[in-house]
Amino acid sequence: MKTLIKYLALIVLFFGSNLSAQNWPVILGDNYSSLSYGITEDYDNGILISAYILKNSTTTKQGLLMKTDINGNIIWEKRFGTGDYPFDLWKIVKTKDNGTILSGSTAEFDNGYYDPLFLKLNPCGEVEWCTVLRSELGSGNDYGRGIVELDDGSFIAMIKYYGHQIQTIRISLIKMDAYGYPLWIQHLAQQDSTVYNEEGYDLTLTSDSNYLVSGRRNGPKPYFIMCDTIGDEDWALTWNETDVAWGSVEETIEKDSGIFYASG
Repeated sequence: MKTLIKYLALIVLFFGSNLSAQNWPVILGDNYSSLSYGITEDYDNGILISAYILKNSTTTKQGLLMKTDINGNIIWEKRFGTGDYPFDLWKIVKTKDNGTILSGSTAEFDNGYYDPLFLKLNPCGEVEWCTVLRSELGSGNDYGRGIVELDDGSFIAMIKYYGHQIQTIRISLIKMDAYGYPLWIQHLAQQDSTVYNEEGYDLTLTSDSNYLVSGRRNGPKPYFIMCDTIGDEDWALTWNETDVAWGSVEETIEKDSGIFYASG
């Protein structure tokens, strides 16, 4: 819930005087447990929030999508999963057709292990398609993380881990067509044997149509990987490797062409 409060507080600053008479922050979700990982502005200046929620101590996690107005009042919410198996929602991105694409994971199909999941919703919040990715390398906890939409309506998504190869394959990019069908997958951070325990937390589509992965590596130290349009690595960078004792990057934005700002 601290994550959700943090993001909503940032929205208060963004909208400024329009919210000066409102009571912020706003607490959302059931009393037992809930945590937000993604937030974006909707077409009407309302807010879309992706999260997971526990109804009570006897159920597993359900995915939760909430829509609020500009003042944080809930307009509607949708839950995904029955509570019989864990279901997480992570990032949320508005699509060019005014729908929504969500990343997450579900443990429904792999004997209790998580598989990456991607949900495409239409403008009314109804499911258009759902893609669950199973590793051919065996069972293991794998997660859907960042996702971006390309100009042609296809998607690039970032996956955390890949089957039981958790020690060697920890960050992957996958391209899906506009209907969620996988086209290719690229496993990152495979070229430098001194890099291990790497984690990808954010995926950015750059102004030149490349893909920037932000996260951390062993140390831990802030870590960036730039990939071209087919997912091949152009370069990898450990930020301030000698002077930073500990750090990671949670999110990166591009301010001007080729100038990036990262937070963590």
